[in-house]
Amino acid sequence: MERNIRVDNLRLILSFLIIALHSTLFGEFGIFGDMLRSITRIAVPIFLLISGYYFYNIINNKPAIIKYIKRIIILYLIWMLVYLPFYENFSTPFEIKMFILTLINGFFHLWYLPAMIGGVLVLVFFHKFHLFGRYTLIITAIILFLTGWGIQLSKTLTIMPPNIKELISWNFPYRNFLFLGYPFITLGFLIHKNEHMIISLFNQKSWKILIPIFTILLMGEMYLWNKIGLPFEGTDFFITLLFLCPLIFIFAIKDKKMRVGSDKANFSSAIYFIHPLCILLLGGYTTTNFKSWDTYILIATFSLIISVALIEINKKLVRIL
Repeated sequence: MERNIRVDNLRLILSFLIIALHSTLFGEFGIFGDMLRSITRIAVPIFLLISGYYFYNIINNKPAIIKYIKRIIILYLIWMLVYLPFYENFSTPFEIKMFILTLINGFFHLWYLPAMIGGVLVLVFFHKFHLFGRYTLIITAIILFLTGWGIQLSKTLTIMPPNIKELISWNFPYRNFLFLGYPFITLGFLIHKNEHMIISLFNQKSWKILIPIFTILLMGEMYLWNKIGLPFEGTDFFITLLFLCPLIFIFAIKDKKMRVGSDKANFSSAIYFIHPLCILLLGGYTTTNFKSWDTYILIATFSLIISVALIEINKKLVRIL
């Protein structure tokens, strides 16, 4: 099957941005480091955009949708089992509650898979029932994203009841399929639907201007979040992402370069799934012995090495990517 080389290259770059995000690259530089790290927040939304872009091909094919969702569920179960030793804890009622919550929402990075499942199901629903006419998808995507943004903002409110504030601090009330998954999956879907028109709106000069401008705005937005009391960790919603992520993705697809077969897509998936294991196993050692850049290189290297083995397992034994 032919694959778009530029999209596969983009996926690989995003996987290394995810490692940078989770290995706290530039964390020692305070607010300036957080501003630099904010660039890593484009990774998950663009992954969701890519999923929505290709989901366009099967949205009217019920058997294909069922097959798509089954595959994601199987991946979720496999990788939740791999990481089970790191979240399995029944020592207190609170830990039992957290264990159940983790099973539903996903451990660490695995929240992305339920977000994909829920996101495409909501997309299918709104695609079938046009509540706001022809603009249903874009209106609901923006409203739901801004709702998630508002819930994140509420973490800074001092009048928030303690139990509600604690719930929001766990991130899952806003970082989920409804407020993050669906909006970006839908944007990817709409990009595919209107691809020729969208690409024709931009010339080469536009990309050189718009992408740097929105990247700077993203860093500025992180600065503002920090100033009102939100740290980088747990701050997932940036208004700028609604513009920057589609721009980057459209730039990647505007000149299609196709090739039959490629391991890059599998490499990006393998790196995404396995890098937290490297962080968890090496975390204590790297924290005491390395600066953030050294830690990043070490985690990325180990992730790449293990990914080679995962790709072979995926090819010859069982689909885990």
